[in-house]
Amino acid sequence: MPVNSDKFFMWKYLFLICSIISIIAGIFVTPDLLISLGPMRQTLTSSVDSIRSLAHLELSIYRGSCLIISIAFLMLSLKGKEIWNATWLSPIHKHNLRETDRHLGIMTGWNFSLTTIFCCYIGVIIYMTVISRFLSDPLLKIINNEDGIIEYLSAAIFLICSISSCILSFKLSGQTSRIFMLRLFAVVFFLMFGEEISWGQRIFEVKTLEVMKKINVQGENNIHNLLGYVSDHLFIAGFFVYGVIFPVLANRILFLRKFFDFIGLPIASLGLAVGCFMISSTHDWTFYLVFEKVKYLQMAEMRELLSSVAFLLLICESWLLIEKRSPRRGRDQTYK
Repeated sequence: MPVNSDKFFMWKYLFLICSIISIIAGIFVTPDLLISLGPMRQTLTSSVDSIRSLAHLELSIYRGSCLIISIAFLMLSLKGKEIWNATWLSPIHKHNLRETDRHLGIMTGWNFSLTTIFCCYIGVIIYMTVISRFLSDPLLKIINNEDGIIEYLSAAIFLICSISSCILSFKLSGQTSRIFMLRLFAVVFFLMFGEEISWGQRIFEVKTLEVMKKINVQGENNIHNLLGYVSDHLFIAGFFVYGVIFPVLANRILFLRKFFDFIGLPIASLGLAVGCFMISSTHDWTFYLVFEKVKYLQMAEMRELLSSVAFLLLICESWLLIEKRSPRRGRDQTYK
């Protein structure tokens, strides 16, 4: 699909601007800046040498990634037209979007997904500012502590996500890439369920393995705490990119919308993307600037709970793709 020269002229300079922004983000994001603002303050100032070293390594990788991204955008600015017209991209250009009327109907700015996230967010604020004040100390421990109600509720929702993804994959037909992706999601959600409760370590009163005591920062039988808090940081970044950036790009750029559909990757609606942005902004260093700190509560646990709800809503949106009708051909407009 040849691109119009006048139209590409605009994209050329947009890519150049993105290249400059990427390199600036890599240069000016320093340990001192992150410590002063709040992100990664706990890990960058940790008294544990291994955690502090891994945090600095994370930052080095981030800055290197910014350089690579900057070079990629620069290449798109210089050679974008040739890349766009490359034959290996033709399957995506020719791909017919597999959409249904009811799925398109919810790909809007304000929908059921955003309403649900908004209500959950209001519930969190009410709990923190009102309800928690009337709860006894032992009850607050049961709700807020590690292995508390919040954590087990997150795990339960991840398990529901896993089961729902698996069931949905068997209900779809003729969409090999989407079926594969949903089954992959089912496996990932199940792993998240198990990791959230350390694979039932405290439920079944299993002792922490000696090797885990030495390399796991929380002394638990799980994988995501083996490398300090790297996994948590990757989850936060990945959730933002997948839940916020991808939906916005898919809504505005038809090629990316076709690409995501081509590989079968479920993409959130704009409403859910707004909700994911709200969730991504939920941190100790943001929330506690406005609200009083709640005893025993870490906003990381609340963010994981809200994230599990967002993933469940994503699967619910994907269920709307199983309407029994032929694929919509020629629907190349962006979401209204």
